[in-house]
Amino acid sequence: MAKKQLFQSDLFERVVGILEQARSNVVRVVNNQMVMAYWLIGREIVEEEQKGKARAEYGKGLIEHLSRQLTERYGKGFSIANLRNFRQFYMTYQDRSSQIHYPAGSESNLSLLDDPATEKHYPLGDEFVAGFHPFLSWSH
Repeated sequence: MAKKQLFQSDLFERVVGILEQARSNVVRVVNNQMVMAYWLIGREIVEEEQKGKARAEYGKGLIEHLSRQLTERYGKGFSIANLRNFRQFYMTYQDRSSQIHYPAGSESNLSLLDDPATEKHYPLGDEFVAGFHPFLSWSH
């Protein structure tokens, strides 16, 4: 009987190890995707603000308006202060722009999201920002 309990205990510990590793991986992937999303949002804000002097007045209320819209749609997390943090995050790490990679063949799937005026491709979420440590979370 003791041998059976020992076997079940070993099985339990192996299963617990698998589950704990999977949960840890999920948290890491979610954190990585959120860091990337915030960096990309910051990039979009900066690019919108810098479209020229004719749009300077519009740029002043850009973050406030975007904050209201995102909060209405997604709830908490998109305060003016947070959007300014996203903007600052991008400005601090602008050098990552050349390190955004798209999965092979995905750019052809972006045709509906392309902005023909700028030939900019909007991300679908599968690309990643190289240079950010995978354990980096937004709270850091």
